Amino acid sequence: MGRGRPRKHGPVRRIGFELPYEKYLEMEEARGDKPWAEFFIDLFDFAKKHGRFSQVQEV
Repeated sequence: MGRGRPRKHGPVRRIGFELPYEKYLEMEEARGDKPWAEFFIDLFDFAKKHGRFSQVQEV
């Protein structure tokens, strides 16, 4: 049976980290109506495009 709409993004590994509450509030405001997963994918893509996260490799 079909599972409905195809996924916009493929499966990703889960990561965990601690964030100061003030930073969380800033991110909450910045993400607007986007789901958290989509917000982080966009943030990661932006960082890769602009030379940040040079140590990170795609899996």
